[in-house]
Amino acid sequence: MLNTLWHAELKHILEEGFRELRSDNASLRAEHTALRTEFTAAVAGKLQEVRDELRRTVERDRKELLEARQEIRDLRRQLDDARADHPAPQAGAPDQDPDPPPHAGSR
Repeated sequence: MLNTLWHAELKHILEEGFRELRSDNASLRAEHTALRTEFTAAVAGKLQEVRDELRRTVERDRKELLEARQEIRDLRRQLDDARADHPAPQAGAPDQDPDPPPHAGSR
């Protein structure tokens, strides 16, 4: 009979332990799910911040590039205008100074 009581008590302790383990497992799963959801939301939020910053950087760089291209076009146009106003001497043609130095003997 003592053996039967001991067996019943042991069975009760084991069943109680398994119930607690199942409860703990369910709690941990719920906590894990909540933490995973929170972590996922945090990572998604940070990724959105990074995406937005990259988008702003690309837009700023694109604008700077367009401005630089326009400046290059303007400088090329100015160079072409300057070349048109002051053509380079022809090959083999003597250089002519528009203001020749005065002759030493003429006074």
